[in-house]
Amino acid sequence: LSENLLTLERNYLFGLLRWRTDANGRAAFGRCRGPGVLWVQDPRYANQRRELSAVPVQTLALEVDRGARCAGVATFADGAETGTVVVTLRDPSGALRPAERTQTVGPGEPFQFDGLPEGQDFVLLANAFRGGKTWTARAIVRSGTDSMVLVLADEDPTLGR
Repeated sequence: LSENLLTLERNYLFGLLRWRTDANGRAAFGRCRGPGVLWVQDPRYANQRRELSAVPVQTLALEVDRGARCAGVATFADGAETGTVVVTLRDPSGALRPAERTQTVGPGEPFQFDGLPEGQDFVLLANAFRGGKTWTARAIVRSGTDSMVLVLADEDPTLGR
């Protein structure tokens, strides 16, 4: 669990305290007090929430869940070779942290989003620019889908073409 965001949420004046783990997956909480809720956030793994009665002074082992995956490819409606495509996954419920994840993929490269909750619906958006035109695709996808095909269509008006 390296370079993750750890958040300790408390019902005190300070609200949220945040730490990042080091390359070995360790975080030093320093001088803070519990109780609280520890959130583990990393787009590679499912979000984790753990109630703490006190801030640990000993090593606190956390096992992370890989979560579900959403993967696929983006193609142009006219069958042309794809260029660079920006694919964004959004959580309309707001429960996923971060609620929006974005990847840039090259021609023929698949996109992949990990760490998603099982059986939840997400919005996928794809954008590309080709020949001075904007091409987009939008789909609702359920986590666990690994063969999604986003078909980008020309969204620009045909003024004078």
